[in-house]
Amino acid sequence: MKLINLAFLMLLNFSLSAQLYTGDINLSTQLEIDNFEINCQCDSVQGNLHIAPISITNINGLNNLKYVSGNLVFAPNMDINLDLPQLTYAGGIIAYYNTTGMSMPNLVKAGDISINSISMLNIDLPNLLEAHNVTLTSTSISSLSSFQKLERITGEFRFSWNILLTNITGFDSIRYVKGLVFDSNSTITNCVVCEKVDSLDYLHITGNQLPDLSEFNDIKQLTDLNINNHSTLLAIPDFPNIESFASLILSYCPLINDIGFDSINVMGYVYMNNNSALESFGGYNNLIKIKSLFISEFSNLTSIANMPKLASIPSTLAMMNNPLLDDISGFDNLKFLNEVQVINNPNLNACCIFADLQKIGRLNSGLELENNGPACSDVVELIATDCEDQDYDFRGQGDNCLTIYNPNQMDTDLDGIGDVCDNCPTVANANQADANGDGIGDACPPALMGATIEAHGSDVYIKDASRGVILQSANGFCYRIRVDAAGNIYSVKVTCP
Repeated sequence: MKLINLAFLMLLNFSLSAQLYTGDINLSTQLEIDNFEINCQCDSVQGNLHIAPISITNINGLNNLKYVSGNLVFAPNMDINLDLPQLTYAGGIIAYYNTTGMSMPNLVKAGDISINSISMLNIDLPNLLEAHNVTLTSTSISSLSSFQKLERITGEFRFSWNILLTNITGFDSIRYVKGLVFDSNSTITNCVVCEKVDSLDYLHITGNQLPDLSEFNDIKQLTDLNINNHSTLLAIPDFPNIESFASLILSYCPLINDIGFDSINVMGYVYMNNNSALESFGGYNNLIKIKSLFISEFSNLTSIANMPKLASIPSTLAMMNNPLLDDISGFDNLKFLNEVQVINNPNLNACCIFADLQKIGRLNSGLELENNGPACSDVVELIATDCEDQDYDFRGQGDNCLTIYNPNQMDTDLDGIGDVCDNCPTVANANQADANGDGIGDACPPALMGATIEAHGSDVYIKDASRGVILQSANGFCYRIRVDAAGNIYSVKVTCP
């Protein structure tokens, strides 16, 4: 009995070894392909299978091939269809040159699929469920609709230099793509796969394609967005479901005139260059931090504003060669900077925030100012004379109360004078006229009378916001103690009663 079992195992092992070939295979002639099954005695290859470009007219000799662990490489120098009816898995499928079609009806999973052909007309992979990277480069394919069951691309889906491809359809089952890359496809106008996925690690677009990116507006995760050299794109989505970007690159997009990310609170590396229609950068009400920000070569940019929560740029802030830029109030709330380069912005004179941060040790590295406006071109002069933040509330120029700390800049009556130093905070009086010197502006209702109040076991209630409690200090000066709309107590020096 043991002898019979041993013989059976030997026969079984021989049968299995006859099906699997271990090692790389190179086929360089039609005869070698025709005799593949006889010579190899296998339907599976544990290695790479390379078909060289030597006068091959068909690959019928590979009809029974089921499995290739490595790369299956086709590089014919004659027009040829890649028909592999039994193939179920390949570590990679690479098709070059004169491949005219690809038909693999039983292929279920593949590693990398790379097609770089001048003759490819159709791709038929109807049962493919998963691939790692998929790359399509073709001068002959005009439509793509052959991936009905594909669910996952665990790496990159790349379209490069497809000069006839207009529509990307047929991805009825797609659920996940790690990264999408569109590189110089001048004719792609529709992307069904873009509407199917709800998260991407990265989206890179180079050249004029996908003129409307609204397919991406509802995406829930996008880490890296790179749009470059797109001369017809008018707008990019607001991405209302995304709270952070690791990287945002926008360059040479001359028609984009608005960038709004109201939901974003953290940005990583932000590089913006040569977007000539953009006049302002900002309007990000929830943005707290940008790791690095580069803004350069904007011919019409006038302002970087409306970022009320932006507190830090911990790596690099660079603004270069922006001829009209004169407003950088979007940086007014910064609490920390690392390295600053402000160069060749001839209209820019408002650089006080940089001086303020350097004075109190919150500009960690270098401050480089060159060829900007006269008030923003000399570091020593800027720090010495131009910016005095006397109350250290990070409001140098434009502080509506220069000597009293008020980072919130509250101004109830909108007269340009902050509530904490306005002698009539509820009635607009920009001239702060006070004829009798009592610290109450002439615009306020007059006091009925002076009073000395002594209270026991009760509160003193003062309803008039312009009034308060006057206290005399030990040195004989008097101060009115008031409270602002946020409940902050502050004092204003007045003439003693």
